[in-house]
Amino acid sequence: MVPCVCGECRESDDSYFHPYQKLLKTRPKNKTSIECGKSFNQVSIEELLGGIANTTAPLPQTKPRGIKIFLASSDSNTSLSRQSVEVTPIC
Repeated sequence: MVPCVCGECRESDDSYFHPYQKLLKTRPKNKTSIECGKSFNQVSIEELLGGIANTTAPLPQTKPRGIKIFLASSDSNTSLSRQSVEVTPIC
């Protein structure tokens, strides 16, 4: 989230925050300004980003990691004894 730099937000303790990914998505569309969600004034996208990002490349994605859970039982007749189950997070 990027704090708004419009006149109203600069003087407020309750500034509007622009979603960073949304600001990056405006660059290929050749937009130069975006509306503040609080004052509804147009704000320069380059001023908002102000050196935060000079690229249109998306942020790197992390690879999902598997988690191995080992189940064991003291009962030798249990079919789950010493089997491993792989669980992949969905986040």
